[in-house]
Amino acid sequence: GRHLEYLRSQAANPSTENERLIWKTLYGSTPLASLVSGTIESIETISVNDVKKYWRTIAPSETRLIITGQHQLKTGDVEEAFRLFVPPKNIQPRGYQTGRILGRGENNIYIVNFDDAPQTVVTLARPYMKADDQDVSKARLLNAAFSGLFSSRLNLNLREDKHWTYGTSSYFYRMPVKGPMMVTAQIQSDKVKPALIEIAKEMKRMQEEPLTEAELKLAKSDVIVGLRKAGASISSLGGQHATLFQRNLSDDYIEEEIRRLDKISVTDLNELAKDAYDLKQFKVFLAGDKKRLSQEVTEVLFKELIDLSMQSAGE
Repeated sequence: GRHLEYLRSQAANPSTENERLIWKTLYGSTPLASLVSGTIESIETISVNDVKKYWRTIAPSETRLIITGQHQLKTGDVEEAFRLFVPPKNIQPRGYQTGRILGRGENNIYIVNFDDAPQTVVTLARPYMKADDQDVSKARLLNAAFSGLFSSRLNLNLREDKHWTYGTSSYFYRMPVKGPMMVTAQIQSDKVKPALIEIAKEMKRMQEEPLTEAELKLAKSDVIVGLRKAGASISSLGGQHATLFQRNLSDDYIEEEIRRLDKISVTDLNELAKDAYDLKQFKVFLAGDKKRLSQEVTEVLFKELIDLSMQSAGE
């Protein structure tokens, strides 16, 4: 039905197909390898009995009831509402079975073919850090300064200076296991190779040139405003607490995180930047016209990028 139509439409979307390949490549032997939307093949095979069987695995031990807004509910009311919510027998709470998370392999450039595509979705990705990692606060700020803001280093280079893209972005998934960091942009197809070279240069620059006080101030402002905005409405507040629960974080995590962010200095970020933007830890994913890409984007290029990343950013 409707979800199958959605999946068919997404199959023609280079960004979605690129993301699907990224998760499959980085988390190949784990449940994380598949997008939650599923595939056309997997959805078509689901039966009513499959849905009923899955429904029976949902238990109070895995569930939190979150109520936001004005209400007159008492604890007893909630307990009564859940009285008939009996845990199924012989079902253990589901945990993350992480399996083997892939590191750098022999093949570091992957291409999803879209014939005659005028642009190429370029993404560099790596497994990065867990949601409860002690350096998450610092990573948020590095991410914003590198490619998470309009005024970020990579966006100023590829969009404002080179005019090869409408914009760049970078983000990392905060999960109970090491979630991926992704750096991505839609690039003119004839500029993919020079764009990758510029990305490598900017990564090396992040390792060698500390953020300025102005860059750090902008990054802090953006991240803190985003955290506060995420809980600004009744519905978003509920979603925010659901996310905290899923990541096994405390209910006062947001305010604690804002205080941590406010205390971070430029010096605090230097060591983390050296690891975060180590190009050897990344794989390159491209969604575009393979005929045009394969002529210039090969494993040789990746080796060139690694060599480049080992040089001084100022050379």
